[in-house]
Formats: sequence, C-alpha cells, structure tokens
Amino acid sequence: MLRQFITHIVQKGLVDYIPLSTVIAVEPVGKQCVVKDAKGNTFKAERVFICNGAEYRTLFPELFSTSGLMICKLQMMQTAVQQHYTLPHSILSNLSIRRYPAFKSSPSYRLLQEQRVDESIRDYGIHLLFKQASDGSVIIGDSHEYKAFQDANMSEESTNCLINEAILQYGQQVITLPSWHIQKKWNGYYLIHPQREVYAEAIDDKIHVVTGIAGKGMSTGPGFARQHIFSAVLAT
Repeated sequence: MLRQFITHIVQKGLVDYIPLSTVIAVEPVGKQCVVKDAKGNTFKAERVFICNGAEYRTLFPELFSTSGLMICKLQMMQTAVQQHYTLPHSILSNLSIRRYPAFKSSPSYRLLQEQRVDESIRDYGIHLLFKQASDGSVIIGDSHEYKAFQDANMSEESTNCLINEAILQYGQQVITLPSWHIQKKWNGYYLIHPQREVYAEAIDDKIHVVTGIAGKGMSTGPGFARQHIFSAVLAT
C-alpha cells in the first residue's frame, strides 16, 4: 500500500520524492535548515523531520549515544510454497497477545499472563505471527534481542540459529503446515526506548528527530506523524 501511496502523491504533485539518497548532514543556518546528501545535492527548508528508522550512526550520533535508545534485532523466516494449502487468515500466538498492550483491555488477558513460558522463548523475546504470502509461502516471525548501541557491534548482522530453531519448534505447536521447509531467513532492526513510546527531540526548534516507535510503526506511525507535524508547526 505504501509503495502505491508514494506513486499517488508524486503523480498528484504533492511531494518531491527522491529515493536512493543518503542524507549525510543537516544543520540550522539562520532561519532555515540546510540538508546535504551523499550525491552532493543541497536542500533548504524551514523545518526538517529526521525519521531515521534504525540508523543511528550517520546523523547526530552524539544525540543518539546519550538518548537511552536501544537497537532491537528481530529474526524472521519464510517457508517454501505450501502446495494446496490456504491459511484462512493471519494468525498470532498467545505470546503476541501478551506482548501488545492494546490487548490488556480483554478480560482474558490476565489468564495469558499467568501461563508458563519456556525459558528460551522468553529469553529470545519470541512471539509468533503467521501470514501467507501471495505465492502460497508462509512468513513466520519473530524474535527480539535488545542491545545498547555500544554493545551492538557486528552481532547486529549475525543470525542466531538457535533462535530460528526455537521459533520453528514453537510454531509447530501453534499451527500445522504441509511443509516447514524454509526458503528465506532475514534479520530486521528498529530502535526502541525503555521509557518512551516514541523518541522525539527538536534541535533548535527546526530539526525534529523522530524514531524509536519500535515494532508498532506500520500501525501507529501515520497517525503519530500527522499529530506530531501539526504540533511542531503550531509550537513555532
């Protein structure tokens, strides 16, 4: 949907979309901000919003080093095509319900909290979601490992096979698939703050850093962005 949305707003002339461009510097100059990318292009704006996802090394590394943010690495997999099998809808495990605070309003939430969780599942932050892709394969995820920036190092890029084994063992207790053969494995990354739902900081009231929305960005990001932009504009 987002890919189609980008095309739509570009065709409407609502935005200038410049993909494949790495911004290497943002600085306030007088009443404006100057943005420079790795291709040598320079842009100027009254206000800049930096939504950097999991990237904390390029822009304002000093700010991020003292922010309290942590990096979360998750591991996911995709099975081979399931022949003559249709998953009627996406499925989430009871650990997924325990993980997301929106489910706390459910009367049965307390019963889930009382259930025993296997040590490896708990330590790796595993909760499972199953979604069938258009080709018939099933996407399975995920785990959660949290580290401070200074402790992340190269372990960010490695894949822990024990975690994938734990995910598959737990997954086979949740649903039955014709084939558990895995064709793809990958890692994902996002930033999270232990005390803040979203990390938002303003530099000179012109440069707004917004990240750390954690694993709920796809569902809550658009609404937060709209409200945050309005608030930033009204505040100045």
